[in-house]
Amino acid sequence: MGTELSVQRALARAAATAYARRVRAKGLAPEQMLVLVKAATSIHGLLGFGAQALTSDIVRWSIDAYFED
Repeated sequence: MGTELSVQRALARAAATAYARRVRAKGLAPEQMLVLVKAATSIHGLLGFGAQALTSDIVRWSIDAYFED
């Protein structure tokens, strides 16, 4: 994986983590958070090589962050 791609993935992970924590702090249920995350990734139309894998990672990162202590 190239350095630029690694940086972009790290930024996407940081954004997903921050978003999930913010949503949890506002009292939204995890199911609501997932709906919002999936909607956001489809709105931005992640296309191209690795798009499905990135979308799956964003969903996983969001879930992990939501349930972190």
